[in-house]
Amino acid sequence: MNTPDSKAYTTNRPPRAVRLRRIRERSAWHRPMILNPICGLVALGLLIAAGCAANDTAARMDRMHMAYKHSDYREAYQQALTVMRSGNAQEKYEAAYMAGMSAYKLNETNIALPHLTLAAQSQDQTMAGDAMTVLGVIYSDQNRYDRAAAAFLKAAELLTTPQERANAYLHAAAAQQRLGLRAQAQTNFSLARSLSTDTQFRQRATNESQATGYTLQAGAYNDPANAHRAADTLANQTQHLNLGKPRVIQTIDGYGKDLYLIQLGRFSSLATASAAKERLRPTTAMIVPLGTH
Repeated sequence: MNTPDSKAYTTNRPPRAVRLRRIRERSAWHRPMILNPICGLVALGLLIAAGCAANDTAARMDRMHMAYKHSDYREAYQQALTVMRSGNAQEKYEAAYMAGMSAYKLNETNIALPHLTLAAQSQDQTMAGDAMTVLGVIYSDQNRYDRAAAAFLKAAELLTTPQERANAYLHAAAAQQRLGLRAQAQTNFSLARSLSTDTQFRQRATNESQATGYTLQAGAYNDPANAHRAADTLANQTQHLNLGKPRVIQTIDGYGKDLYLIQLGRFSSLATASAAKERLRPTTAMIVPLGTH
C-alpha cells in the first residue's frame, strides 16, 4: 500500500519507547587478593574486560535508540545487530525489536520479519505485543491474511490497554473477513466494539462487520491536498481499467487526527477485488471491506 504520509494503523505512530532494564553490578574492587597475585591480576583483568563489554553494549543501545529517534533507521539497524551479538537475553530481544522496526521503516519487510518474530518471544509483554502487531501489519500488506489474523489475535492477548486490544481484534477480524471466515470475523468485530469506548472506532467496527463487498485502497494521507493530488494521478493512470473514479475518504487515525484514504472500485467478492488489484499493477493497493474508514 502506497502511504507516503502514514502507514497502517499501528505504524503511523512511533513504536512505544522500549523500557531498558539494565542491571549494572558493581565489582568489589577493594577485595583483598588472598590467592596468588598473578591469579588475582588475571581475575581483575577479566572483571575489567566484562565491565568494558557491558559499558560498550549500553553505549550501543543508547546510539541505537538515538538513531531511531532521529529517523536514521539504517544506523539504528546496524547498532541493533551489534547489540544482538553482544547483549544479554533481554537486550537481545530489545535489539531485535528495534532492528525489526528499523527494517520496516526502510521498507525492508522481509528483513524485518525474523527480527520481529524473535522480539515477539520476549518476556516483556508490551514489547512482544507491539512486535506481534507490526507482524500482523506486514502480513496484511503481503496478503498473507491467515498469518495476519494469527498475529493480531496473539497481539490482542499480549497488549495491555483496552483500545490497543480493540485495534488488534478489529484487524484480526478484517483479515478473517478477507479469508471468508465470516463467523470468526464477527466474533472479533464484537470483541473490538466491546473493548473500545471510542464512538467513532465502535462505528467503524460496526460498518466493517456489515460490509458486503470490497474495494481497493491505494493510499493514506494526513494532508488532504496530497490525498486529492494522488487521487487525480491515480485516476489518470487507471481510467482505461473501468474501475470508476478514485474516492478520497476522510477518517481519523489512532491519534484522533484526520486521515484521508484513497479507495477505488467496488467489488462483490474477494476474487473480483483480487483480480482488479492485479490489473492495477504496478500501482500498489490493498483490498479492504467496503465501508472501511
